[in-house]
Amino acid sequence: MYHSLLKAMTDFTSTTPSSSLGDVNAVTTQLSGLQIDSQSSPIVNASSLPIEKRGVHISVTEDFVNEYAGKEFECQIDYFDKNKGIVKKPFEEMTTTDVCEILLKPIVSAEKSSYVDYLVKHRDPSLVSKAQVFISHAWKYTFTSVVNALHNHFQDKLDIFIWFDLFSNNQIEAPNLDFGWWSGTFKNAIEDFGYVVMVISPWKDPIPFTRAWCLFEMYVAKITNSTFEVAMSGKEKTDFIETIKNDCEQYLQMLGNINVEKSECFKEEDQKAIFALVDKLPNKAHTINALICKLMREWCLALLKDVDENSSPRDVVEQKSSYGTMVLCWISKESMQKHWLYLQKCLNCI
Repeated sequence: MYHSLLKAMTDFTSTTPSSSLGDVNAVTTQLSGLQIDSQSSPIVNASSLPIEKRGVHISVTEDFVNEYAGKEFECQIDYFDKNKGIVKKPFEEMTTTDVCEILLKPIVSAEKSSYVDYLVKHRDPSLVSKAQVFISHAWKYTFTSVVNALHNHFQDKLDIFIWFDLFSNNQIEAPNLDFGWWSGTFKNAIEDFGYVVMVISPWKDPIPFTRAWCLFEMYVAKITNSTFEVAMSGKEKTDFIETIKNDCEQYLQMLGNINVEKSECFKEEDQKAIFALVDKLPNKAHTINALICKLMREWCLALLKDVDENSSPRDVVEQKSSYGTMVLCWISKESMQKHWLYLQKCLNCI
């Protein structure tokens, strides 16, 4: 068994292409400039508003849910085309977009401020501080599912302050800001915090992988060497781990669906601008797709490697064995020695 595993790993790594240092440097150079012309005529220039780096205490998200839970609201079917009419939704089915338009904007519209400013002026200033982590999410998700995933992920970091664009950015001015402002905001915030958490659901076909902004945030996280983690609800995470323990093919299929060229944006001009950036990369879409896949692979390996030593001996062995299987599937030439040493430990436990 030992020799067959070694041969399989050698065969795999000998055929696995690695990104050159030149490609990564070229990507970093492109991002540092972000000289991309938006196709729109923005009301607010990219340099006219400061970048907000304050975030909210994690408890703010739960308080927001508790305030509106069980209530029903009239929401637009399409906020870009109000002629499509409205639909009544219970709060639990409202997307983050619904929450922004129907609940948050009325709170801050009088002062045309962000929610963090509102909390400081009218609620509790202690709920706002320099953010420690950048939250990446799809606005199509129900707001409650995002909150559930974040609280499950940060259950051991109950005092963390999160940069959640819904609360940190000025949502009254947001529609008037150009691509340069948004791209600069996300890039600078991620670089400053050095920590990105992406909300993913369902894990087999995550919505963020279809959203151009989310993919943009992921590749910024990768090239800035930021810590990257994935937040899931407890149920999703359990299903994810159990599935890849037995069959990593489903996870590989999920990565195979990543394609920035097929991603979408709410604003067509943002999509065009992101695609313009992609076209300037060394290998165009392949560069960003490969970086994102590598980021997800590294996160997954780190998750499986983080064994709960308090579990039963059988569970510990199964998790280490799962890590070994994933190493065989994904290992790259650059990290072969490090992962092979851990794989040897896994084999000794089987």
